[in-house]
Amino acid sequence: MKFIKASSLLWLLAALPAPAGADPIVTSDGLTITSASGIPFTDDLSIIGTDSATNSIHLVYTQVNSECSSMVSAFQDLAGASDYCDMTENVCPQDEILFVVTCPVGGGSATFDLYKYNTIYTTTTYPDATLCSTTGPNTDVNTELAAKWIVDVPCGPELECDLESDVITVTDSSGIPFTDEVEIVGVDVDKNHVYLVYTQKSNECTSMISTYQPFAGADTCDMEENVCQDDDILIVAECPASMTGYASIDLYKYSSTYTEASYPNAELCDGGGTNGGGGPLLGAHWTLQISCAVLCDTPCYEAMPLDDTDVIATVGADVPLPTDAVIVTDANGLSLEITVTNLWGSGTEVFVRWQDEVTTQHVCSDTPLTANEVLTQTGVCIEGTAEINVYVWFPSGQNNDLCGECKPPEPDSIYGVSYTFEISCDPRECTEPTPSPVEEIVTPPPTRPPISPRPTTPSPTPGPTPGPTPGP
Repeated sequence: MKFIKASSLLWLLAALPAPAGADPIVTSDGLTITSASGIPFTDDLSIIGTDSATNSIHLVYTQVNSECSSMVSAFQDLAGASDYCDMTENVCPQDEILFVVTCPVGGGSATFDLYKYNTIYTTTTYPDATLCSTTGPNTDVNTELAAKWIVDVPCGPELECDLESDVITVTDSSGIPFTDEVEIVGVDVDKNHVYLVYTQKSNECTSMISTYQPFAGADTCDMEENVCQDDDILIVAECPASMTGYASIDLYKYSSTYTEASYPNAELCDGGGTNGGGGPLLGAHWTLQISCAVLCDTPCYEAMPLDDTDVIATVGADVPLPTDAVIVTDANGLSLEITVTNLWGSGTEVFVRWQDEVTTQHVCSDTPLTANEVLTQTGVCIEGTAEINVYVWFPSGQNNDLCGECKPPEPDSIYGVSYTFEISCDPRECTEPTPSPVEEIVTPPPTRPPISPRPTTPSPTPGPTPGPTPGP
């Protein structure tokens, strides 16, 4: 299975409404997040993987703000009884939730609603149809809905990282065979996390499933109560830095009525505690081990210098674009990196304007580039293209045209010029050098000398047989 190299949007939950007409947030994963409640999205939402068998995208939501939310839910309208709704209660800082979004047949994008609640909502008192419906109370301003966002997910995202092995080694530590299911669903190399999903297959409910990972003094323990058949639990494996080595997780299954309140983490999630003593309350204990090693593609982009044919509009002086003054150095379909060098000569000043990759707002360089200075910036791509503006001011025109920052000169100005580019964000694969033709020289096998016939040695010719020797 191949996964996304995830990147994060850090968030600071703000109670103040977003500015009217604020543009949606576009993450470097390609997610477009639009506020539908006036509250900006400042948590973390990342694509971690895909599943071609179910035509779905795996995402992980992480709550970043300092207060717990009573519930976080996701709803995807799939035009039928199979609508997707995921509800998680009591979500606190750094808690992570797996969302699985279904893509339309043939590609495109998928959209789902993300809700966050303030009051004590539970899946028991508020069923899915209430909290995960576009016509439910989550659309009523009189309820305790904290926020609502609409998330657009690109289907078929570029996959950058792959685990070297997706094999999970399960070791029995309690004499009970492992008959449930566990699979790897994603990886986040920025967080050093590998995500697994445990699915209980037995037809009886388990009072508690807990996972424990001793990791460099910062042990992690997760506990899930009342786990029944086909229930899924997200397991986050903490890997060593730079995704090296292995992650080992203890998985415990309890048969008696354990609750997180009555049995703290130290007792239920410690191999030396109650669960390690082999007492009657522990149902089973297994150890999961996975390799954290990943293989990530190193994208290769062939730099593309721009020339006058790439300029879609100019204003002001008739000055050709200098060679190598504007070079596209990277593009991945979602963003574009550009390098601008002031090659217009001594005394000139150059400003650059682009669209920010997070806010999509237009941004102007803070200070001008003087002769031979270089600026490299990354701009967002809108519908496959990025707009870049370059403004050049010549020495004697600075006072006459009131030049400064990113504004074009007067149309008939001879003291300044602006160039507008609309650049494709399609990746440009590096071209392999064509090897020179090499004439193949075929060396014939060595010629063996002819084999002379072996000389025949004639048999000796017998002489006449002497007669008997006469006697005396």
